[in-house]
Amino acid sequence: MRRARTADVSDIQRLIDAAYGKYVARIGRPPAPMTTDYAAAVRNSRVWLLHGREVLVGALVTEDRGDHLLLETVAVSPDAQGGGYGRRLLDPR
Repeated sequence: MRRARTADVSDIQRLIDAAYGKYVARIGRPPAPMTTDYAAAVRNSRVWLLHGREVLVGALVTEDRGDHLLLETVAVSPDAQGGGYGRRLLDPR
């Protein structure tokens, strides 16, 4: 797992769109993670990426709010779901 860089923004957006895209029809609009400005998130938040076999499989976005850590987004590629990557993002030991 590593911290995201500006060069990762398009890969992050593709991952988020793939992970959350199935919800558009269910709720009638893109869910919040699909409309987030990830360039700003990389600059202003904590964005962590998880790769599996050199392919981006997960992303975690958090914000330090001083007295707590806000968990903004957890996303795992549909092709990698069920492989424990979400757990790995949330428990990076």
